Amino acid sequence: MMTIVRFRRIPLATTVAALVGVTGNALVWSIGTQMDRMTIGVGEVVVASLLGALAGGIAFALCGRFARNPVRVFTGLSIAVVLLYIAGPLLAAREPYMEGAELFNPATVVAAQVMHLISAAGVWFAMTRLATDASSSHPAPGSARHLP
Repeated sequence: MMTIVRFRRIPLATTVAALVGVTGNALVWSIGTQMDRMTIGVGEVVVASLLGALAGGIAFALCGRFARNPVRVFTGLSIAVVLLYIAGPLLAAREPYMEGAELFNPATVVAAQVMHLISAAGVWFAMTRLATDASSSHPAPGSARHLP
């Protein structure tokens, strides 16, 4: 079965991904503040969640435009980005991520890792489920349309 990217649905999928990311990550941040002092603010969490969803929507549109199998390419890209993001909070615990920022404490490192997973899952799910359709133009072997 071939997957068709529905470009007109990407803005909706991006909005859903942003809502999942902002809501989930704000909840994680809130829980994190109950365990220890977070060294990032909720505003940073919200902005990063919105930017991540927007970047995901753009990346999915590019995959849909240029990739032969856009969902597979986007899935691989999503996994690669999440793996790269693992380093961010770990490095921010050793050196501030920007001038004037505090080092990440252990609670912030764990919370940031969970937030990255929430955002990535929200973006991947929204794009691959809300902005695609399966095409039956190439019937699967053994299906009624494939038999002679």
